[in-house]
Amino acid sequence: MDVQSARRFLEANELLKGTLVVDGGGHPSPEANARITRAIPLLMQVLESDRTNWEVAWLIGRAHETLSDYALALQWFVGVQRFVPNHPDVAREAGICAMESGQPQVAIEQTLIALRSAPGDLGLTTNLAMMYLFAGDLNQALRTANEAFRTAPDNAHVQATRRIIAEVIDGKRPLPRHRRDLNSTQGS
Repeated sequence: MDVQSARRFLEANELLKGTLVVDGGGHPSPEANARITRAIPLLMQVLESDRTNWEVAWLIGRAHETLSDYALALQWFVGVQRFVPNHPDVAREAGICAMESGQPQVAIEQTLIALRSAPGDLGLTTNLAMMYLFAGDLNQALRTANEAFRTAPDNAHVQATRRIIAEVIDGKRPLPRHRRDLNSTQGS
C-alpha cells in the first residue's frame, strides 16, 4: 500500500470507528451514516491502488450493509469471495445481505458455503434455519433448527429460532420473508 493509500485508509478507518452495525444491532445514527458515507469513497480509492486487498473490499461491503444497501453489499461480499472463497464471515454476511435483498436461494447457498468452512458453527446453523424459513421451506427450516437445538438446547437464540418456526408451522405467525418481518409479525 502506497503512502497516500495508507493515509486514506487511516482516515476511512477513523470515520468508521464505532459505526458498523454488528449482527442486526440496530441502525446507526444519522451522524454515523454520514461518517460511513464519507469513508466509502476513501476506501474505494485505497482499493484502486491494490485491487487484491480483500479486507478493504470487505469493509466497503460492511459499510453498505450497515447503510441497509443489501444488494450492493452482497455484490462486494461476492467479489471478496474471489480472494477468500472459504472465509466463513464473508459468506455469513453475503448470506444475510442476500436474504435482506430478497434472494433467499443465494442466501442459503452462501450460508452453506460458510458452514462448509466452519462446520458446527451454531450461529450459521441458526441463520440457515431462518433462511430456509424465509424461503418458505418449513420442513428444512425445522430440521436445521432441530440440528442446532441438539447441539445447544439451552441457547436462547436457538430456542427463539425453533419457536418462530413452530409458530409459522402452527399458523400462529405469518411467514416472514426478511429479518425485519420478525419484529412486525409477532406470534400470538
